[in-house]
Amino acid sequence: MLAKLSEIPVDCGMKYLPVLCFFLLHPISEAASLIATSPNATNMSSVNLTAEGTSNWAIWNSRTNPDTTPAPDFFMAGETTGSISEISRTSGSGVRGTDSLTSYPTGVFTWTNSNDNTVPDQISGMFTTTDQTTIGVQFSITDLPALSGGLVYQINVYGSAFRGRAEVTASVSSLTAVVDGITKAEAKAVEQYQFFYNPDSAIDVLTLRSLLEVDNGSNAHALLYGVSIAVVPEPSSLLLSAFGLLSILGLRRR
Repeated sequence: MLAKLSEIPVDCGMKYLPVLCFFLLHPISEAASLIATSPNATNMSSVNLTAEGTSNWAIWNSRTNPDTTPAPDFFMAGETTGSISEISRTSGSGVRGTDSLTSYPTGVFTWTNSNDNTVPDQISGMFTTTDQTTIGVQFSITDLPALSGGLVYQINVYGSAFRGRAEVTASVSSLTAVVDGITKAEAKAVEQYQFFYNPDSAIDVLTLRSLLEVDNGSNAHALLYGVSIAVVPEPSSLLLSAFGLLSILGLRRR
């Protein structure tokens, strides 16, 4: 029978601390996980999709309004880890781009690996009919193998809003994570919504939706620009690893 923590001598506690850390880092069974790394979005002045999306990335750009054939404006890296879908509406059909680019960011997105290496000066993004807080835009990610050893997928979603605030939701099975956007006026400055995700299997479908949470004026809307996928150490596992290393070093000093 295990002794109570209060009954374990200090020397003994130091002795078994690395073992405890090992079991914390390597649980008996691993289940799907999905969390938002922050409840709020982050403004981005530059995004190198090749650097951020080491597993895969995609960006959506259309100058057609409405956009009936968005595929020609869809860029994606050549990697095979993760399949990223086209943009669609959360309900109904039809998405929009625009050829009026006065409010769109200039020179934010760059990349060097794609089926088309021409980076547009301005990315218009994809959105729905304006002034709709109950209908937004969405896409999905599949074909991501389950990870182990304290690794997760870092999913960076890039979007914005016009005359309002967006809300981005990630969901798979019964798991949901939400990130609130930043209230925007006219300019559609790029925001990053970040999630950590580990599926049960490659057939899991991760759905990411952007809705207009706050409507502050005529033609207000939420939009999506792109997404990047990378494999990273889970922060909690990284901290526990450092904690375990420090305890080992402390034990050696003793």
